[in-house]
Amino acid sequence: MSSGGAAAGAGTPVVPGGAASSAVNAGDVAGLLQRSTAATGVEVQQRNAVVADPRVRGYHVGQLVTYGDGGFFFPARQDLDTAVSKFDPRSVSSVTVIKGPYSVRYGPGLSFIDIISADTPRYKDGFLVEGRTSYGYQTNGERQSFLQSLQGGDADWGFRLSYDTRFGNDYHAGDGRDVPSSYYSQTVNFALGYNFSEDHKLEFKALRLYQHNVEFAGLFFDIGRLNTEAYSVRYTLNNQPMWDRFNVDAWYNYTGAVGDTHQGAKQAFLNTFLSGPNNFNAPIQDFSKTSFNDASFGYRALMGWGEKDCWQVNVGTDFNYLRNHLSEYIRLLQLAGPNPGIGPATDPLLQQNLGIPQSHLADPGIFVDATLPLTKRLTINGGARQDNVFTTGANRTVTGNILVTPGAVNNPLAAAQVSPIAGPAFLVPAPGATSFDPILFSTKPTTNDLSRHFDTRAAYVTADYKIDEHLTGYVKYGYAERPPTLTELYAAGPFVAVLQQGLNRLVGDPNLKAEKDNQVDAGLFGNYDNVRFGASGFYAFINNYITFDQNKVGPGISQVVFTNTDLATLAGGELFADVDLTGYLTPFLTVSYVQGRDRTHVDTRRPAGLVSSRTFIDTEPLPGISPLEIRSGFRLHEATVRPRWSVEFLARSVLGQNLIAASLSELPTSGFTIFDVRAFWQITDQVLLTGGVENIGDKFYREHLDPRSGDQLFRPGTNAYAAVEVKY
Repeated sequence: MSSGGAAAGAGTPVVPGGAASSAVNAGDVAGLLQRSTAATGVEVQQRNAVVADPRVRGYHVGQLVTYGDGGFFFPARQDLDTAVSKFDPRSVSSVTVIKGPYSVRYGPGLSFIDIISADTPRYKDGFLVEGRTSYGYQTNGERQSFLQSLQGGDADWGFRLSYDTRFGNDYHAGDGRDVPSSYYSQTVNFALGYNFSEDHKLEFKALRLYQHNVEFAGLFFDIGRLNTEAYSVRYTLNNQPMWDRFNVDAWYNYTGAVGDTHQGAKQAFLNTFLSGPNNFNAPIQDFSKTSFNDASFGYRALMGWGEKDCWQVNVGTDFNYLRNHLSEYIRLLQLAGPNPGIGPATDPLLQQNLGIPQSHLADPGIFVDATLPLTKRLTINGGARQDNVFTTGANRTVTGNILVTPGAVNNPLAAAQVSPIAGPAFLVPAPGATSFDPILFSTKPTTNDLSRHFDTRAAYVTADYKIDEHLTGYVKYGYAERPPTLTELYAAGPFVAVLQQGLNRLVGDPNLKAEKDNQVDAGLFGNYDNVRFGASGFYAFINNYITFDQNKVGPGISQVVFTNTDLATLAGGELFADVDLTGYLTPFLTVSYVQGRDRTHVDTRRPAGLVSSRTFIDTEPLPGISPLEIRSGFRLHEATVRPRWSVEFLARSVLGQNLIAASLSELPTSGFTIFDVRAFWQITDQVLLTGGVENIGDKFYREHLDPRSGDQLFRPGTNAYAAVEVKY
């Protein structure tokens, strides 16, 4: 149910799932992308073994659009939930990564991930049912996984049903410390397909995810329970007198979850932090809770003309609706009695209600794309789209009994901390106030219309040229506009970790502008009998790039406001090569690098009285950009085109990152090298063994994207894993 079609072109990696994910020990699709040597240019912020956030060439959530089985997915909460964590990688057929604005079929976005699970089978010889059972175990954290799958059908219909469960405990980092990271996750996938004829088909897919007791080191909340339901259907009617291709995708996705700070490890982390001398200098316990949900539904209809390997033209229309809501109930018990400089003199319980109000986005769009083989060597791909995006949000007022006026200036929980000269007088909270409207942090504090309309456009053109039977070169240009997300527009102070610091309070700005991205790519690929290689480079300049303005900072905590910067740039590239030195030995190498820079860092948009981190530095690196990464190693394998066994030795070297957004309290990260070995053995057509050892030598390290709060989150030390899969 892929939607990329003509949009992909050369340089677009397609990463296989299924058994390949077991071989690399991937817990979710993000782990599959991070570990696969086919997915250069993809980095991951790991939050838990079953929750991770991918970045593509520095593009993050909002800029990076994710589809699964034809449907749009957006995280219900950007730190505890990710779109790619919904899918069990063992049930995924493939993942397509489009590393720039080079598709018009996925709505407004600057890069795209398209996750496809396997379609239902057909059996020309009559009714048949097949099964697959898989079990895996990991030593570090005593993690276990179990998958049971059935598929069957007949010549004109088929079904697929799978159940996956994963659970694990805290793991050990390289220095032996325990990292809070326990989880329990269950996924059910179901698909049913029917062929009315060879050209007339219907495919239905459903997904049910349930997670509970998921711990997140360095973040404010853990997940108590999370439920996702996702349904999609594709109707296909091809080779008709009026058209060659016609399909309609329709989807509905829903995620609802609750979280809290009640687990022991979270209590120890937050209580120590809150009771420190840099905060209240008195013991405090945290009993906070959060609830969040989102829902998306929509459709995409496409009609096309032209045959494969010939000219093709496709036109289509789509519609996407997204609803999001996040509530946070901060509850802090002052064990030493009330502090009148923080809250009521008679109440030891500090309260504040934050979140993202009930918000909505509606996006109707139209698009056209085409593939034009001008010669046997030169193929042109191109497309364009137009969207009319409407957003709205409810009241954003922050309430509670925590003082938000001057007098507790070093209290990082007091969200406003507004100077009496900040903005128009009627926006400044009066002395003793405990509620405020975060519109006062906007670039236009007197404009509080929460309904927005964005007309966005996108277009791209790519040229693939076959230099000879082995070499292919390409150039690409893409332009795309994308509106702010509901979080970027309407957030009212929730603790959502989007920066390295970890405990970030987010404030949206309803007056943000849409980003405008221009990107160019160039690359060369070679495919010889014994050598395969590729090199690519890109440069993107983004007007109205949405970044952050830090207006409150304390030890391990900050408050940031989403803001536009006039110009930001992203530049970098990827290399890969593998060589068959013998029939049994294949060395390989991949290199990925991206550099991001805020070119117009000085910001005069906000009232002069507001605290801002964007007043002195003319230009600085963008936050959340991973450093140079090199993967090298070799494979020993059976000397056949489809080897039945393989052993891979891998060294992953990540350089230190010193290009940091210092104004946002981002810190440099040391480089590291870790060594892995992984293997598979297809014993028979029915039995597959996979296994390996990760982080040989017990390296103590963390990634640049990892949250730093409480100095809790470090990556796992040595981990041995094994899995067996039996088909019948």
